[in-house]
Amino acid sequence: MNKRKPIVLVDEKEESKIVIQLFIENNIEHLLYPIKNFETSCCGDLPTTKVPSVIAPEGIFKDLEQIQEYIKNCKNFQNEDGSSSESIYW
Repeated sequence: MNKRKPIVLVDEKEESKIVIQLFIENNIEHLLYPIKNFETSCCGDLPTTKVPSVIAPEGIFKDLEQIQEYIKNCKNFQNEDGSSSESIYW
């Protein structure tokens, strides 16, 4: 079974860099998706998309405070051996 990772939408701003570092420091597997990639996709510009944002099985988290809470909850679901519980699978 494949584990569904949260998608982290980022830009070049400092808040996005903080979010990326939080995911790394907390050993949370994730997929980075630079928001500028939308400009070259079929979707076009997404002016209402707030970055950083996280799209995860548990929901969508749209600012640093919400993302920090998401990371805290992810840590609560991790087992002592560092693996993730089934509850974070899609």
